[in-house]
Amino acid sequence: DPRLTSLEIDKLDNTGVIIRGFQIGDVSERDQKIFNDIWNKGNKKRGEVVGANIENLIPAIASALRQYLKNVRL
Repeated sequence: DPRLTSLEIDKLDNTGVIIRGFQIGDVSERDQKIFNDIWNKGNKKRGEVVGANIENLIPAIASALRQYLKNVRL
């Protein structure tokens, strides 16, 4: 249920959890729209469509991690 998924994502976000979604595989335009509506609503881009080429997953994850690790100070 897209509505429930969106509510759960918002709950986690409100507690400070970093949330990311990756859509993998061949999907219909409808499924891609649902994914984007849930994961990329407003000004928050939390989801990335990887597609059918699984080789795109590692760069997508690395990019998401890089976004947050650049602010880490040890």
